Amino acid sequence: MDGKVDAQPLYLSQLTIGGAPHNVVYVATEHGSVYAFDADSGAALWQISLLASGETPSDTHGCGQVAPEIGVTSTPVIDRSAGANGTIAEDSFR
Repeated sequence: MDGKVDAQPLYLSQLTIGGAPHNVVYVATEHGSVYAFDADSGAALWQISLLASGETPSDTHGCGQVAPEIGVTSTPVIDRSAGANGTIAEDSFR
């Protein structure tokens, strides 16, 4: 992974990705990325950056608890009923 993990990983069972069902673990990093891993095999299914083009993670702003950068710190939430495929979002935006 590309950064420190402070948020709790999330688990979702029987999610169809690429036409096949997977038990999935989502991991968000302080570098602003979210990863999806197959919970049974550990294989990476996908990775996405939450940073806009040209954007970078924040520095620590003097916070010694979150270093060396601040990205996704809080645990996201999963809402399987939102949209065609569900959604994952930081709870601070809900």
